[in-house]
Amino acid sequence: MAVRPSNFYYNVSGQEAERLLLEYGSENEFLARPSGSNPGDYTLSVRRGTKVTHVKIQNTGDFLDLYGGEMFATLAELVQHYMENPDQLRERDGDIIALKCPVVVPASESLARATVQPITERWFHNSVSGREAEKLLMDQGKNGSYLVRESQSTPGQYAISVRTDDKVTHIMIHNNNGRFDVGGGDTFESINELLEHYSRNPMVERSGMVVHLKTPLPSTRIPAAGIDERIGQLEVSDPLSGKDGFSEEFEKLQQLECNHLYSRKEGKRAENTAKNRYKNILPFDHTRIKLLDAKPGQVGADYINANLIEVLSSDYPEFSGLQRSYISTQGCLPATVDDFWRMVWQQNSRIVVMTTKEFERGRNKCVRYWPDAGTERRYGLKQELLVRNTSEVEAPEYMTRHFEISRLDDKGNPVETRTLYHWQFMAWPDHGCPSNPGSVLNFLEQVNACLENDCPKDAGPSVVHCSAGIGRTGTFIVVDLILNQIKRIGLHCHVDIPRTVQMVREQRSGMVQTELQYRFLYKAVTYHIDTVRKHFDYARQGSGREYTNIKYTMEQAGGQVTPTTPTHNSGHSTDLQPTHAIPIGEPLRLDPPPLPKRIPRPEKQKAYITE
Repeated sequence: MAVRPSNFYYNVSGQEAERLLLEYGSENEFLARPSGSNPGDYTLSVRRGTKVTHVKIQNTGDFLDLYGGEMFATLAELVQHYMENPDQLRERDGDIIALKCPVVVPASESLARATVQPITERWFHNSVSGREAEKLLMDQGKNGSYLVRESQSTPGQYAISVRTDDKVTHIMIHNNNGRFDVGGGDTFESINELLEHYSRNPMVERSGMVVHLKTPLPSTRIPAAGIDERIGQLEVSDPLSGKDGFSEEFEKLQQLECNHLYSRKEGKRAENTAKNRYKNILPFDHTRIKLLDAKPGQVGADYINANLIEVLSSDYPEFSGLQRSYISTQGCLPATVDDFWRMVWQQNSRIVVMTTKEFERGRNKCVRYWPDAGTERRYGLKQELLVRNTSEVEAPEYMTRHFEISRLDDKGNPVETRTLYHWQFMAWPDHGCPSNPGSVLNFLEQVNACLENDCPKDAGPSVVHCSAGIGRTGTFIVVDLILNQIKRIGLHCHVDIPRTVQMVREQRSGMVQTELQYRFLYKAVTYHIDTVRKHFDYARQGSGREYTNIKYTMEQAGGQVTPTTPTHNSGHSTDLQPTHAIPIGEPLRLDPPPLPKRIPRPEKQKAYITE
């Protein structure tokens, strides 16, 4: 039976971790915390006798590891692995560091309450005063809308602010030895249980007024047009922790993921282990792609390390009406190339987005799974898929390839032929993010234009991969989801970046790996909105006459996006068609000129040192 770690992640310093473990823990109990020396990394603190051992965990952006050895998609999966395999975590001298169970911190510890109570919930609004809560509820809510905030008059306690009869009522939540109540009546083990109870059973004030808890007001759902204000709030650092809002939001997501582990049994089968690029980065069983042409009864024959990512409109109604789907998968291994093409054909995918180079830092990130330009090659179980590479074009930061895929009969004659568009983005720095999101947004615009204009209406999900299929892949998918939501509805729509990350993480483990990638999401969405605003300002200035659309610029002026002047180039044009104003819901289309061909050079491998 798999060990399920829970409540093991705390946003504390190393010194505070030692205090908690020595005061409340026993032998081999542990906690995980953010690294104090390397932002984005983690540290595992383990009690061993009267001392605490700290183990560094590296977050590469593709996976988590202990600066070598096993690789994992999430912190929870790393901890689970070393709990189940106690002989695999060792010091340099060979001594075993066993992980027994997470330390249990009493509810009387304010830091524990902040970690395991409402801080990870959508209805919890951190650092919001009563007056600010009233404004939020009156501006954005309706009667029955509520939020939970920490009491400013009594730190460590919480309050419910609820809009009732066009005014806001504040109700104190009392914490008595880990049991919660509203000053009388039933008590509950968690604030979540308390809210669920009173959403079914309205409260009655002393004045006799009935208070209904109907709809939580989410703390992360914001108008797209107001994202600048939201970023201003997130940029403010907490004077005590020194962390800004981006760090806090990302940590909340990490806490949520640490508390939810889904089955990954198929990827762990002995028959399938060689098909995984990274031993412990495995697809969830409930969303994994199954190869339907596999031999019946052959264990593991239907396996590929890939998950279907869809809009879960029943659980995330804010995305209702958005028709987007993706397959998130790892970079091919020599033994999985045939499986990859079987999946592409089976799913009727017409777009493949590759977000990595073949080699980075001297390491192979993905084998070349396609034929060279002007050549063809056969793939599949019986070599029944013929792939022709009909053309390759290199743009400043990416490559485009056109493939023709034919399914052959037993005599080698084509039965059906499809066109596949392969987009390889090569400007994503290893262990980082692009400094300017314009390159990624230009790339996505081209991909979306291809999907909308060149692919059939019945095209299947787009395949997206990097090396592990979680870090850059998750970042691309989340940006694409949010931008398409804005294009579909307009700048008046609401966006919820944490909720979007949470939605894709429920379908593949570890999506959006690092805090840097998470910050990039906000940066990219802001950049897009600023560009759209500039676009329509430009359109209004040219009212009554034709004008050429702008593109995402690579330049900044005073921190703002600068529209580029339309120019013509031989062979390709940055002028876009049609040349009249486009509705706010439609994408900006661009076609950058090609550059001379560049050959990526493998970078030197960095030597990692385990502390």
